[in-house]
Amino acid sequence: MKIFGFLMAAAAMAMAADSPAEKAVLKAAQDLAQAQMKKDRAALEKLLGDEIVYSHSSGMVETKADHIKATMRPVAESNYEKIEYTDPRIMVYGNTAVMTCKALYSVNNAGKKADNHLTMLQTWVKRGSNWQLVARWTTRVNPK
Repeated sequence: MKIFGFLMAAAAMAMAADSPAEKAVLKAAQDLAQAQMKKDRAALEKLLGDEIVYSHSSGMVETKADHIKATMRPVAESNYEKIEYTDPRIMVYGNTAVMTCKALYSVNNAGKKADNHLTMLQTWVKRGSNWQLVARWTTRVNPK
């Protein structure tokens, strides 16, 4: 019975909405989306952990350097036109947080536009006063 009570308490804590840490992680995720769309190298450097594993829905995996290089390509070659996160769920475990959400990435690659509807899993680690993304995984889904 004690285990059941512990599990219920842990589940309630994980689902508690809008804790300061959850808000900070969501803000970091939104800041990352803005940095990707604006091609803001300094913000990308700050928000991405050095050890990041950045997995795309295509199966391509990038390092921090790979992702920044790809993001910084000229707008005419590749551009994130819109990034939206919906239904975020953030679970904080000390200095580590996991965020799941649905995402829309509207991209323009050399004039070829595409809307990528995704489910996403992000892992964030708090370092000092900043949250950094250390892992990202997505899969494509059909829009409803």
